[in-house]
Amino acid sequence: GSDRIDRRWIEGMKVVYPLLFHGEYGALRSHARVSRYAPAPALRAAAFYQSIDELRHSQNHVYQMRMLNKHTEGFNNWAEWKRYHFLLQPGKMLFEDIVASENVFESVVGLNILVELAYTNLVFVGIPSVGVLNGDMAGANEFLTTQSDETRHMAIGQSTLRTLLEGDDRNLEKLQY
Repeated sequence: GSDRIDRRWIEGMKVVYPLLFHGEYGALRSHARVSRYAPAPALRAAAFYQSIDELRHSQNHVYQMRMLNKHTEGFNNWAEWKRYHFLLQPGKMLFEDIVASENVFESVVGLNILVELAYTNLVFVGIPSVGVLNGDMAGANEFLTTQSDETRHMAIGQSTLRTLLEGDDRNLEKLQY
């Protein structure tokens, strides 16, 4: 069905897919680190399973780019776009900062609160809806399967926040910062 996808939509996705791939890969790296260093066993387990989800999501994005590249040019250089395309630089820097954050709780708050709550609903619900209108059924299905995982990831962030707030009043100022 890729021959029925609006060409303008495909051109826009040449920016979206590399950004999403690198975001998912950054989340994979960050949660793999949280699964090693978090002090709470429940958080380590949740982060481990989330890192597996993020690996699947990044693989799905690469698969979509490979599929689209069979029908149009421009998806074969997505790894270079991360380094040089001006639209991708803010996302790249955001995920680099989260991955390199000082402690595991900053990683969880950055990913599971900021990114998962603020952005993923817009991306993984909004984009597939518009994609269907442009004939992109495969992309819509891939995005919606990712969103079902993102909902669980939001719960990890909310549980971590609640635990930090209930554990020590001094955490409030740090979390607000």
